[in-house]
Amino acid sequence: MVNQGGGSGYYNILDNFELTGLCSERSSGGNTNNDVYLNDGGSGVTANGWLFRTNDYIHGWTVTTTAGNGNNAIPCNILGGGNQSLQFVSGLVVDGSDSNPATCAWAGFPSFYHFKDSIVRYVTQGVGQWCHDIHDNVFEHFYNPAWPTHGNILECNDDSPGNAPNQPSNTPNVVYNNIIRHDDPSFGPAGQVHLWLCPEGVPEYWFNNLEYDVAGGNFWDIAGPPGYSCSNTGRQFMFNNTLVDIIQPCHLTGSNQTGGQYLTVMNEHLINTPFDGTGCSGGSSSATNISMSSATAASQGYTTGSGGGSGSANTCANDPSTPCTPTLPTNSTVGFGTNQMAYCNALASFTSEPAISTDAANACRYGTTDACSYNTSTHTMNCPGHTPVARPTTTAWDSGASQYSATQAQLPQPPTGLLATVN
Repeated sequence: MVNQGGGSGYYNILDNFELTGLCSERSSGGNTNNDVYLNDGGSGVTANGWLFRTNDYIHGWTVTTTAGNGNNAIPCNILGGGNQSLQFVSGLVVDGSDSNPATCAWAGFPSFYHFKDSIVRYVTQGVGQWCHDIHDNVFEHFYNPAWPTHGNILECNDDSPGNAPNQPSNTPNVVYNNIIRHDDPSFGPAGQVHLWLCPEGVPEYWFNNLEYDVAGGNFWDIAGPPGYSCSNTGRQFMFNNTLVDIIQPCHLTGSNQTGGQYLTVMNEHLINTPFDGTGCSGGSSSATNISMSSATAASQGYTTGSGGGSGSANTCANDPSTPCTPTLPTNSTVGFGTNQMAYCNALASFTSEPAISTDAANACRYGTTDACSYNTSTHTMNCPGHTPVARPTTTAWDSGASQYSATQAQLPQPPTGLLATVN
């Protein structure tokens, strides 16, 4: 539909466009790079070009035939590319609520170097590469593809190795303030991937992420997918995430990895979520990772006490504005974690890249923003979803993505001094 070019010397911007009405009518063959809303035709990720996709609203696709019958035969695709020029994506709305959500992949191998402040919903299958700076995104209402395959929410086949063209070298990769929630029940059976990261030889920091009301499958993988080799030698730091009804990734599993000794896991809030059983080594501290039963989570107001639409056991209370947030200073996560301001200071030291030294480092010093709020009538977003709460500079942090605030947590109180007049 739109080919932005790409490759060496390209700096193309597509800003404030509404794209709708893509119709796939092929009767056989096809793959996720054919019928495409936004395509790029560069000469590989080693090129020094950039594609900017900002503030675009994409919706209204249709598929009139079974346009393929293989595992890669999803007939249409939102963001294509085949690992072309580096991409900066911000303010993107992909909303298939007016479409057939099970027929169109939202991403087919773009290079997500910067991907932020976006919402992707009512769709299927997202695969990218060179993931580097992924934050404040909402992924919700994902469907299993209508064609024989398995879907992914965000599968990063290869994270940035720290040598992007014309970019600061050896800066860390960051994944923070993202929300994954409300799978369609169809999403679970075929081993779906929710978040798949492929660590490289630079540090990676994963914090303030929230995952709940999701169907079965691969919930959070940290390894190289088949055909990709991830060195995993840069050290990975996973802290202050809230995970509900999944499996906490602890050991770096998969065939293309060097082992779990590089992963540190701290300050996690795990609701009905066990560790994967293979153990964490290399500095992780299970003492600050709080595991909580479904009953305890419901009794303390983190969850509603009932399952969500995906078929999971729980869903977060106060969804969608501040989901699974502590409401009382006596809640179990409050003050349970250790102070990890050293991680924030480490991020701030990478002054060659403000997206890391300023944005990521500052986000680290706060609880989650809960990504972006979305107005389903106007298809507009407000980022951040709410003003985050500062984490203490020297004393204990809360465990989990949220930081307790007496002001934010207060429920409305009835006015005092009211008089009733009986007529």
